[in-house]
Order: sequence, then C-alpha cells, then structure tokens
Amino acid sequence: MLVLSVVLVGCTSTKTTTSNIAESQELPTDLGLTSDATTSVVLSEYSFGPSEIVLQAGVSNSIELSNQGSIPHTFVVTDLGIDVSLGVGESQTITVDNPAPGSYEVLCTVAGHSELGMHGQVTVR
Repeated sequence: MLVLSVVLVGCTSTKTTTSNIAESQELPTDLGLTSDATTSVVLSEYSFGPSEIVLQAGVSNSIELSNQGSIPHTFVVTDLGIDVSLGVGESQTITVDNPAPGSYEVLCTVAGHSELGMHGQVTVR
C-alpha cells in the first residue's frame, strides 16, 4: 500500500511539471508579437511626427498618416514599397505586412521638403 501512494505522488508531480512547462512557453501578448501593430504619423511643414518610426517584423503593421500641414505632402519609404500623397487635411491608413528587420529612409518627395527637414527613419525590429 505504501508503494502505491509513492507512485501516485510521482505521477501527480510529473503532470504538474508538464503543465508548468507548457504555460511558460506561451508568448506574452504585451510584446506585440502575436497581434497587429498601429503607428500614427503626422505630416506638417516640414516634418514627420514622429521622425523615427518603429515597426514590428513578422506582423501586419498599420500606419495612420495625417497631413495636418497647410500644403500637400508625401510619405515615401522606397525600400518598403510605400508611396503616399496626401492633400491638405487628408488622412490615410496603410498596411505594411511582415516587413524585414532593418532601417529604412522615409521622406517627403515634394520639391524641397526633404531638404527642409521632412525626412526620417523607419526601423523594423
């Protein structure tokens, strides 16, 4: 009878350990690894806000663009295939699916705007 009790305790302990291992392998949702990411960017004379944009690799990223300036602007990231023109007061949401990690230049291609400071960086982590 004593031997049977020891075996049951051993089995119970093994099941608990297996359950704890499975739970510890789940990814926490606060890292943004399992859900879509959204970033807002304001275009105005002559800047992007923020000028440094961070996207997540391996997920779908949404970028909400809003031209709050008094003249038209563009949001261009050539290496990511992004080329958006926005008139005064216009907004547009674009999606960047599964971008590769790296740093990418963003700029406004309206004549003279980039030279006046309307450029920045997109970093994919």
